[in-house]
Amino acid sequence: MRARTSDGDWQRPDATLEKRTDGSVAPKAAAVRMTFSGGGDTAALARISEPGKSLELGWPGRLPAPKLDGPSALYADVLPGVDLKLTATPESFQPVFVVKTPEAAGRDELKKLTFSLKSEGLSVREGAAGNLAALDADGRTVFKAPPARMWDSAGDAGDTGTQTQLTVTKAAGAAETEPAGPADPAEAAPSGSGVEPGQGDTVVHMDVDVTSDSLSVVPDADMLTKTEPSAFPLFIDPTVAWGESERTLLRSDGYESYGWGNGDDDQGKGAGKCGTWGGYYCGPGYVQKLYFEFSPSSLKGKKVLDATFRVTEPWAFQCDPRWVDLVRTNNISSSTTWSTRPKELDWMVDRYVSAGRGSLCDPDARLRPSSSTTIRTSRTKI
Repeated sequence: MRARTSDGDWQRPDATLEKRTDGSVAPKAAAVRMTFSGGGDTAALARISEPGKSLELGWPGRLPAPKLDGPSALYADVLPGVDLKLTATPESFQPVFVVKTPEAAGRDELKKLTFSLKSEGLSVREGAAGNLAALDADGRTVFKAPPARMWDSAGDAGDTGTQTQLTVTKAAGAAETEPAGPADPAEAAPSGSGVEPGQGDTVVHMDVDVTSDSLSVVPDADMLTKTEPSAFPLFIDPTVAWGESERTLLRSDGYESYGWGNGDDDQGKGAGKCGTWGGYYCGPGYVQKLYFEFSPSSLKGKKVLDATFRVTEPWAFQCDPRWVDLVRTNNISSSTTWSTRPKELDWMVDRYVSAGRGSLCDPDARLRPSSSTTIRTSRTKI
């Protein structure tokens, strides 16, 4: 992916937020235009756009000047005891309400959280699974949002030696597992980080209500009122993303992550069975799959001779190589779950590789940690 700069050149995407001369906040270089509020009464909270089309969320009240930290902007105390954190990626933004105390969770304002909604050149619809899609006149999905979710901070705050488990409720295929802490750094999202659920956090999906001029989410009443004080803060997340491509992580225990990124360590997410191997613990034995979908709409009228799908394996539990498979599937969407995961159509290619465990292998089995192949399809998964 490349991003266009303000002077028309191209560069690597950079979601680091910076303040603009008009007072707004925006990523340094994103694949789609995004602006966040610099604070005050009238500015939109967040706007995402492409030529002739835009989607804008507003907050009903004065916003404080945000505190910028890399790709995140924190608006403190938009409600008593509740912060609002906006996090940008090169193709999406994620507004997360941070409910800091049980007292804040008990306030009437949290029974339903409503953004004002403005769109240009788009028709906004709510899907059956609680997802959102903004379509243009040709029926193309330009912007979208997965089903909204919320989670607590009941899990591990970052010490991967602590024994925890991820408990997913209101999701198909949830399974009880024995507690343990992950050894794989890509599976060790710390609880309480506020970007995604960590190991041991309880996750629930929320109801969404879309009208012509508003977007509302209804937090889970039980989580608001019954969460133990030690499991705060709570996080309430309705993400909005550009519609050019899809990227979804699905797990057999019911956990899902839409539009996931490579994280601060650039290690991405794991694929395959997350269990125990050679004394190292990844997880309780769930299977994790990564799905990708690429929209060819921007290539209309062009002749594509070939395309390359390149994936990098930076780390593996075992020192011996294992098969990594690229499979063509049916379409995915922002509402895809493990129980509705796409049908596998055909096996396209595989690679026999292992990044190994570096110096922990004897001899050092850290092979060239990448594999690529030329494919002729717009829908793939690994």
